Amino acid sequence: MKPARESRAASLVLGRRLLAIVAQRIPSPVLAAAQGDAERSADLGLIGGALGVEASLTVAAYLQQLVAGLVSACQRLPPPGQTQAQRLIWHSRPAVIAAAERSAGAWAAAACCVPAVELASLRHPLLPTRLFLS
Repeated sequence: MKPARESRAASLVLGRRLLAIVAQRIPSPVLAAAQGDAERSADLGLIGGALGVEASLTVAAYLQQLVAGLVSACQRLPPPGQTQAQRLIWHSRPAVIAAAERSAGAWAAAACCVPAVELASLRHPLLPTRLFLS
C-alpha cells in the first residue's frame, strides 16, 4: 500500500526483524508462518494477538512507536535535543491513546495514502543531499 519503494522496503525490513525476534521468544504457529512476508504494522498486530493483548493497546503501542520514530528523526535536525525529544514523546501519550481509541472499528474507512508524504518519498532518492537513507 506504499507507493514509494524506500517506504515499502524500510517497513518490510523492520517488520521482518521484529517478527523474527519475537517468534524466537514466543512459540506461535501464526508468528512462525508470517515470517519473511511481513510489514511492520501488520506484524505488531500479529504479535499483539499472539500475546493476547487487547487490540486498542496494540494500536496504542504502534502509534507510540510511530511518534517516537518521528521525534527521533526530528531530533537529528536541530534544535530539539535529547531532553526536549523525550519530553515531546512523553507529552504525546494522551493524544496517542485518544487516537487509538478513536480508531477502534474504523479500519474499513481508513485511508491508506497520504499524497504529500508519498510524493516526497518518491522524490527522496533523487535528491542531491539526503539526511536519511530510508
